[in-house]
Amino acid sequence: MKSFFKSTKFKVFVSVLIFFGFGFYLLRPGDENKESQGSDSGVYYSPTPAVESPAENKSKFITFLPIDNENYLVEYFPDRDYFFVQIRKNPYSFYKKQVEDIFGQFKIPLNSVNVEWSSVRGVGP
Repeated sequence: MKSFFKSTKFKVFVSVLIFFGFGFYLLRPGDENKESQGSDSGVYYSPTPAVESPAENKSKFITFLPIDNENYLVEYFPDRDYFFVQIRKNPYSFYKKQVEDIFGQFKIPLNSVNVEWSSVRGVGP
């Protein structure tokens, strides 16, 4: 009788075992993209731009105050948490728009903060 290790059945069994072993080696989980990416490539994510909160925008704006010139005055009063704006020259609507634009530059919506508008005598809407 022939030895089992020299028989054809053994050679077929070993060939099938090697075939399945190689197949399982290629189908390992987590290694799907290693061959296609190469060893030096990596996944790069674009950085997300930092989004400042309204409180951060407000704090940054407060550091630039007071704004005091011949056209208007902008002050912040922390004890009552409000902005005081005094328009000093006509046309009132023009200078009010300038102050609103300053708030807009700092991304502060006027409906989210307390703003007290005033004017000197003789200047008004």
